[in-house]
Amino acid sequence: MTATKAPSALFFANISGDSPFSWLSRLADNAIVDAARFENREKRRPEDLLTFRSESNPRGADPVHFETPSRIFARNETIDTLVRSLDALPAAYRQAILFTKFEGLTTSEFAKGIGKSRQDAALLLHRALKRFRELEQAHETTK
Repeated sequence: MTATKAPSALFFANISGDSPFSWLSRLADNAIVDAARFENREKRRPEDLLTFRSESNPRGADPVHFETPSRIFARNETIDTLVRSLDALPAAYRQAILFTKFEGLTTSEFAKGIGKSRQDAALLLHRALKRFRELEQAHETTK
C-alpha cells in the first residue's frame, strides 16, 4: 500500500472498528508476503535457472560433474548407433574403419597389415567410410 493511500485506509480501519495497531500489523504482514512472492518470482527467471555452461549459455559456470543422466543417455545412444552401423558393414569395411580411425594406423600401415597396396587400402577405406556415412544417415532419418 502506498503512502498516499495509508491515511484513507487508516480512516476506514477506524470506521470499521479496527485498531490502528491491527491495521499496521496487517500492512506489515502483506508487505512481507509481497516481498516473499517477489523473491520467489525472481528465482524462476530462466537466466537464473540456466547457470551452467551450454550452447545457449556459453558464459555459464562449469558443472561440478559433467556426467549428467541426459549426457550419459545421449553418449550411450550414439555408441549404440555407431556399433549398429559398424556391424552392418562387410567385414573388410569394418576392419578398415577400426584399424585406421580407432587404432590410428596410417593407410600404409593398414595396407601392410592386410597385404595390399597403399592405393588399394585407401580405396577400401574410402568405400568403407562412404558406406558407413550412408548407414549413419539412414539411422538419423529413422529416429
